[in-house]
Amino acid sequence: MRTRPILVAVLFCGVFVALGGRDAQAQGPNSARFVRLLLLNQANQIRNDTKAIATRNRDIAKLNSATSSRQIRSLSSTISRLNSQILNMTAKLQLLSTQTYTSAVRLSPSNPGLINQALAALLIVQQISFQVGLGITPATPGS
Repeated sequence: MRTRPILVAVLFCGVFVALGGRDAQAQGPNSARFVRLLLLNQANQIRNDTKAIATRNRDIAKLNSATSSRQIRSLSSTISRLNSQILNMTAKLQLLSTQTYTSAVRLSPSNPGLINQALAALLIVQQISFQVGLGITPATPGS
């Protein structure tokens, strides 16, 4: 009598595993869907990194016009923490950009639109990298 509910549960779970397997295959490293997901993640990280750099630049401008030693110490500490966060964020963004571009280039069949988007994002990341002092070799199509 108890075997029937267990059998139903096993079949139910099996259906989800089978369907989940198809989704996982569709998002594998050789799928356009996977590259689009990487591009979306990369765009979010670019936006976050750019915001942090803008905040740091505003704080540097405030520091340049600060007069009290307390304000100078506070801004210096904040800028130091932001620099550390920005370096970490940018290093991770560089890795993601390289992975995204490589995945786009290796798509089968080839998708020139995704390759162009990945290359454009990689170039943006390179500009950000130079701003924060983590310059990387410029990307060229075919590299």
